[in-house]
Amino acid sequence: MPRGAASRNALWGRGLSGSVLASRGGSFLASAEAPSALSEDAGQIAARWLAEWSGGIAGTGLRPGFIKFGVDSGPLSALDRKLVQAAARAHRRCGLTLAVHTGGNPGAISDQLAILRTEGVAPQALVWIHANQCSDDAAVLAAASAGAWISLDGLAADTLDRHSALCPVLQGAGRLSQTLLSPRRQYLPGQRQAADEGLHGAVHRFPAPPQERWI
Repeated sequence: MPRGAASRNALWGRGLSGSVLASRGGSFLASAEAPSALSEDAGQIAARWLAEWSGGIAGTGLRPGFIKFGVDSGPLSALDRKLVQAAARAHRRCGLTLAVHTGGNPGAISDQLAILRTEGVAPQALVWIHANQCSDDAAVLAAASAGAWISLDGLAADTLDRHSALCPVLQGAGRLSQTLLSPRRQYLPGQRQAADEGLHGAVHRFPAPPQERWI
């Protein structure tokens, strides 16, 4: 995950393997996780997220390494726009990356980038989460060309075709360095072995480009 200079000051968990784990801030589902977002304005939401960044999440002392939230399908709603504005204003203060669950909604990405421009935030601050759900390769490439990060998620044997189709498109445009790959790793009781085997098979079937590594 890309992260700005300010976000490096967040409290990150480091495992014995040397891997780094980052908690998220923000409101993934505004009505469920933070119902106050429905009545707050963008400045109030940004202030609340900044309080998490400076003082810790819910009294835990753990500070977020990025801001994560989602938008609905279709054009951005008033609430969606407010969340993007709040995220942009928080980013200007703390530098945290904005990871937005947008899925197959390229119009919403265009609107998000426009809001970031209005708020004085560079497009490199934005990660399009689940961009692989968008069937319009040109829209994904346009977002990458504008500077946004492209996150191709849920990598598994049954999603491999879409991932392996998008990566050459991004590579051909010189945007592979802005591309993030994320496996499907949601375990239910008794399903871990099957999930691991599916991911292992997907990774080993992933086509290797001639000069750059994707995995």
